Order: sequence, then structure tokens, then C-alpha cells
Amino acid sequence: MDYIFDFDGTLVDSAPAILKGFERALAAHGMAPQVALDSRLIGPPLMLTLQRLTGVEDSKRLVPVADSFRTWYDSEGFRETRVYDGVEALLRDLVAAGNRLSLATNKRLKPTLALLDHLAWMPLFRTVYALDKVSPAYVNKAAMLAALLRDEAMDAGGACYVGDTVADAEAAAAVGLRFLAASWGYGDFTDTAYTRLTHPGQLSSLPL
Repeated sequence: MDYIFDFDGTLVDSAPAILKGFERALAAHGMAPQVALDSRLIGPPLMLTLQRLTGVEDSKRLVPVADSFRTWYDSEGFRETRVYDGVEALLRDLVAAGNRLSLATNKRLKPTLALLDHLAWMPLFRTVYALDKVSPAYVNKAAMLAALLRDEAMDAGGACYVGDTVADAEAAAAVGLRFLAASWGYGDFTDTAYTRLTHPGQLSSLPL
């Protein structure tokens, strides 16, 4: 079985570190957040999030802010990321049982790889995809998932995508992947018909 995982909000709780990075970057440029600094900001690409956070639509004006965020987060901030309880055991159990794991995330590739190395998870994943894995970047997560399926010669019918937002579910549906909702993450699945996981260990017992 092929399992494709989202990262932030699905395998790791990166919100505290990312939000701290946003706060530091805005302060460094004399800006104040225009919306609440909370976990609802986690998930979209960095520049889109900064636009929402600052109310500034001109992305060129936000380049220095993005650079400040990257400098801190990529060098030290990512280390403050917490792994959700039960996730590491799940990943290792899935691999031991002969399943193949991949990662497909909106998180930038550099901190994703740094964090995987920090957690000693790199050997668990056959491949890692991020929006900026290619240039120009994938236009959205659905395009990234489509590329992963194509590049890895992976049959969508024999795979599933595990994510924590409705946007993840929509991306999976766009490429024919079954979707499993990590209800402990940043999304809200209370009013949806998706298969919900209430804890990581539940995944390995589902009939897929």
C-alpha cells in the first residue's frame, strides 16, 4: 500500500514555531498582524499566508518579510516543531509491514528536508514532494500530487492521501486518491463526510 502524507498538521505540530517566525518577521519590518496569529494560518504557501496576515496584496513588498521568516525558521525555528503523539510509531509500523510512504506538503522543501533529517525520518519516505521542488513551482497541491503519482508510477487506486484540511481532501479527490482526515490537525472536519482518524494508530487498522 502507498501512503502519501501531508506534513504540517498531519505528522507534526509546527504551528508554534511557524507563528513565532511570523511574529518575529513582522516585528523586524515594523508591521502588525491584521488577523489573529493562530493555527488557521498554517497550511498555505508562505507568500499567500503573509498576504493574508498583513493585508498587503503586492507580493514584492513582502519579499523582505518572507526572507526574514525563512532566515530564522530554516536555521533554528524548525527545531521547535513537535511530533504528534503516536505518529512516529505509526510510520515505523507501516514501513515494517511493507507499505511505502511518501510526503506531499505545501511546506517549502528546504525546511521539510531539514526537519526530516532532524527527526531521523528520512529513511522512512520513498520520496518527498513540496510545491517548490520544481521551478516554476507546482501551481497547487493537486498538481503536486499528480506529479508524484506520475513520477513514481504510483497507482492512485492503490494509494491514499492523509491530510488535515478540506483543501487536502479536495487535492486528493482531484487526482483520484482516497483521502483520510487527520482530525487532530489544523482543519475542521466536523461537518464533512470524510473518513476521519481520531488518532494516528487508527490508520494502520483501517481496511484499505
